[in-house]
Amino acid sequence: MSNSVRSGYAAENAFLESMKDMEMMFGKEAEILEELRIIKGGLASQFPLERLLLDMAYRTKLGEVEEFAEVFAITKRNGGSLAEVISSTARRISSELSLEEEINTILASKRLEQKIMNFIPFFLVIYLEITTPGYFDMFFGSLSGVALMTMFLIWYMIAYGLSEYILWRMVKE
Repeated sequence: MSNSVRSGYAAENAFLESMKDMEMMFGKEAEILEELRIIKGGLASQFPLERLLLDMAYRTKLGEVEEFAEVFAITKRNGGSLAEVISSTARRISSELSLEEEINTILASKRLEQKIMNFIPFFLVIYLEITTPGYFDMFFGSLSGVALMTMFLIWYMIAYGLSEYILWRMVKE
């Protein structure tokens, strides 16, 4: 869209031209294409592009779209450089999406680490039982051993719950 405006297209026509690029990038069923179709219909009905963008921001409830619509309206009204506004907004949104993707990658890594760490105690117990039969007899052969192992199991369950809670909080934020 930025390139279209720089090459002399009106902002309205640049939006219509961007539909082709968006379709190639995201497919015919993408939500952004539905929004662009609504804008196309609004432009055909002679609604101002600024109003259509603000309506799109309201429908999508995305902060980036709302900011873009407001800056676009101010720039168009006051005669600023639309191409620069569009380019800088695209760079900023791209940067935010890249950051969000990086955060999701880190969270996926932490989930995997958590699953591995939760599995290791069971693996160690099974490994010791297979490689050295009778190793745990002293723990399960007396009341104090059973109490100790029960206490360890409770600690493990608390640690497991805490790790789930920490990951849940990380994802929530």
